[in-house]
Formats: sequence, C-alpha cells, structure tokens
Amino acid sequence: MPTEHEPRKTAPAPRPKPKSRPKRKPVKFTGTAKVTLTAISLLSFIGGWNIIARVENQDAQAEEPANTPVPQFTPTPVPPTPTPWPTIAALPELKPIPTLQPILANTAQQPVAAPAQIAPAAPQVNIAPIQIAPLPTLAPLPAMPAAPPPPPPMPAQPAGGWQNSGGS
Repeated sequence: MPTEHEPRKTAPAPRPKPKSRPKRKPVKFTGTAKVTLTAISLLSFIGGWNIIARVENQDAQAEEPANTPVPQFTPTPVPPTPTPWPTIAALPELKPIPTLQPILANTAQQPVAAPAQIAPAAPQVNIAPIQIAPLPTLAPLPAMPAAPPPPPPMPAQPAGGWQNSGGS
C-alpha cells in the first residue's frame, strides 16, 4: 500500500496502435527482369573491354616515334613465265595380274565375238579348294512343354475401391 509520501503508481497509458499497413507481396524476379539484367551486364562487360583496349592503343601510339620516314616502293612489272613442270620418271613394265577366267553361262544365246575382240586368255591360277570340316549334326529339340494353366479370376472389388488401394 502506498503511503502519503510515495507517489501512487498507475498503469501506463495504452499506446495507440499504429494503422496496420497491408503487407505487400514480395517482388518477383521475372523472366523479363532476368533478360534485361543479362543484357545490361553483357553490354557493360563489352563496354569495359572496349575502354581498356582504347587506353592500351593510346599508350602504344604514344610510345611510337611520330616522325619515322615511310620508305617509298615502286612496283616493277614482272613478265609472265610458264610454270616449269617437274619431270616424272617412266614407270617400269608391270607384270600382268593373275585372274580367274570368267565362265560364260548360256553361250548359245550370246553373240559370238570376232577374233579381234576376244581378249587374250588369262593365265591359269591353281588355287587349292578350301577344306572345311563337315558341320556336326545336332540332336533333335525336345517337345514343347504344355502351357501353364491360366490364373484364377480376380475377386470382385467393392465400389469405390480406388480410394483405399493401399498402393501409390
């Protein structure tokens, strides 16, 4: 209990609530903003590169002496001359390549060539026949087994069974 000499303590006055502002939606970084930002960053990169190149060019031009005399060249005409071709050694006489004689089928139906058109006979090449082992005989295949019996029919599901399938 407060005494006469102590001031009486009272509860502080309630503060007025500030007016609540409606919350704004967060700003979205849309596709247009991304494209714009990419274009601006690319242009600034190329612009910076260009500025650096210009400064380097100015420095290089400042270091060159400005009064260097340029020699004067006068073109002299050159008469056209033929291109010399290299000489190629003659090829040695080549031996004929042995080939098999073609076998003509149905010679009765084909026209007979004149003797001047017949090519000279190719030399005979003796090739040994290919020796291949005979193919082994296989045992006969077994008879096809009988097909398995069909599965039993599915039990009837109650209506609405899709709701409690228990699966995925």
